[in-house]
Amino acid sequence: MAYILLGLLSGIALLWYFEPERLVTIFNFPSFVSQTGRKESVYNSPGLLASSFFFINFLVTLSLFIFLLIGQFIPGLKSTNPSGSIFLYIPGIILIIFIYRVLFIRFTGFIFQTTFISKQQLLLYANINSLTGLALLPVLLLTLYASVDWLIYLGIFILLIIYIFKWFQTFILGKFVTGFSVFHLFMYLCTLEIIPLLALIKLLKSGLL
Repeated sequence: MAYILLGLLSGIALLWYFEPERLVTIFNFPSFVSQTGRKESVYNSPGLLASSFFFINFLVTLSLFIFLLIGQFIPGLKSTNPSGSIFLYIPGIILIIFIYRVLFIRFTGFIFQTTFISKQQLLLYANINSLTGLALLPVLLLTLYASVDWLIYLGIFILLIIYIFKWFQTFILGKFVTGFSVFHLFMYLCTLEIIPLLALIKLLKSGLL
């Protein structure tokens, strides 16, 4: 775990040194509408190579953090399953949820003829994922070397803040750009975010992992 995290940290350091503008792009969040009232793209793409690295960093760090959470709060799950098999399940589940969200956003964009907004939301989610991986990396390193329990709670708090920000940005995008009602936006967020989370909790409780 230590070598993986240090390797990811080295990659971020190299990216920051050689192409700092690529790293800065993940902190670009939208104002959505230009001063002329015309909808415009407000994101700068970090590029394919940087995007791939950010996604791998997100997948690895979130998987490791969830693995630590299981050990902290659901120790029985680890005792009934080999640790290696559990760790293989976690990134698989994250990828399934990621693919589900991408397909759902594209499908709703096609159905409601809001292709521009769906692309903006996908870019928003990509930035949030990159930011999540970047924020969890130092928390995991400190947890690994300091072995302090409160760092786990710090990581949970960071994730909570990031995801609340993501839901707020999604709400703003839907409300002030598309004009959808609050009820429809709430149902949209439930389908996109809450239902996959509830399904995952149900899966963990049933002991299928």
